[in-house]
Amino acid sequence: ITDIREIDENINRYKESEEVDIFHGRDLFSYTAARLASGIITFDQVGKAYSTKEVIKYEIPPYHVARRKVTGYAFGNKENDFGIMTTNIPNREFIYAGFNLYEKLDVKLSFEGKTIFHDKVTYGRTFGDVDYGAPVLYKEVALFLGLALNMTNFAKTYDIESGKSYEISIEG
Repeated sequence: ITDIREIDENINRYKESEEVDIFHGRDLFSYTAARLASGIITFDQVGKAYSTKEVIKYEIPPYHVARRKVTGYAFGNKENDFGIMTTNIPNREFIYAGFNLYEKLDVKLSFEGKTIFHDKVTYGRTFGDVDYGAPVLYKEVALFLGLALNMTNFAKTYDIESGKSYEISIEG
C-alpha cells in the first residue's frame, strides 16, 4: 500500500444523497470509483491523503481443503442485523473441493471443542434458496464462503460472540 485517500464527501458523493446516512457503497464508494475509472477525477482528487502507517494488515487464519471436505474459521457479529458468519474459506477453494450448488452438506461450527451448530445445510446462491429460518451456505462478500439463516440472525440465534474465531467443518 503506497497511498491511501479519504473520500471527500463534499465532492465525491452521488448527487441528491447528501441526507442519506446508509448505502455508502452506492453513494460514495461506487460513485467515486466510477469517476476515477472514467478519468473524471484523479486519485489526488478523491480526498486528502491518509497515513499508510495506520493501516492494520490482518493475516487470514489457515484453512484446509480436501476432496469433499473443508475446514477453517468463521467470524460473526450478532449486533449486525443479519448475524452472518463469514468464513476464511475462499469460494474458489470451496468449489475446488467438489461441492455443488443446492447440495446439502454437513456443517459443524465449534468453539474451543464445544459444538455450537451442527446441521445439514444447503449450498445455495441466495437466501431464497432455503425456507424461512433455515441455514444456507453461499458466496459471501470479499470472495469468502458465508453461513447464515434466511431472514434470521445466525449470530444471535447461536450466541456467537463478536471478535472470536469459530472452527468450521464442511463435508459432503
